[in-house]
Amino acid sequence: MPRQERNQEQDWQELIQKELDGHGKLIERLLIQMSLCGRYERGDILSQLFISFHSRVKNGGIKIEYENEETIVFSSRNREGDWKRILFIKAYLRTMARNYLYELFNRERMAEVPLPTEILEYLETENHLNDSNSSEDDSQLSRLKYNLDLLGYEDQRILELFFFENLSYSEIAQCLKSSGFPPDGTRAYNENNLRKKKQRALEKLRKLY
Repeated sequence: MPRQERNQEQDWQELIQKELDGHGKLIERLLIQMSLCGRYERGDILSQLFISFHSRVKNGGIKIEYENEETIVFSSRNREGDWKRILFIKAYLRTMARNYLYELFNRERMAEVPLPTEILEYLETENHLNDSNSSEDDSQLSRLKYNLDLLGYEDQRILELFFFENLSYSEIAQCLKSSGFPPDGTRAYNENNLRKKKQRALEKLRKLY
């Protein structure tokens, strides 16, 4: 790597690390609110967020340019593949931190609840799961969580919000809308939309077993 590129990479990495460190108190507060402070520490979260941002850069999800020697411009790729300038990198990183912690919180909650009966019954109709007993619950839950991760984000969230968080369809619609769904910017899904999407997501999940 040429010296100039190496220096530029060091510049943006130091900037990102500095901005992330500025969110340390926010992370500590969220860890306490989500009862995660006993299992995760601020430093670990900050390190993971830096790694995640760096991965987005390397994988082409974030582009870094220099307007001049002192001004670094960050852009992110949207779902249509177009580049959009990140006007406030501090706000972008704050959103990253919140989303990452919410994901940790949801995964911790999933680990503490039994397998949703409706999902079990749905999968068992095709003999994808054996009869449930206490010795198998952990491995079945791990497999379910793994397969949920293989679904698209929207399908995964619909199933998690419905089965694990027991939200109503109207509440799920608002959660999805705040996450950018529907992606075309139209108004939030209605109950009929979500019923169909939930059923299709279950079909996709069953095919993974």
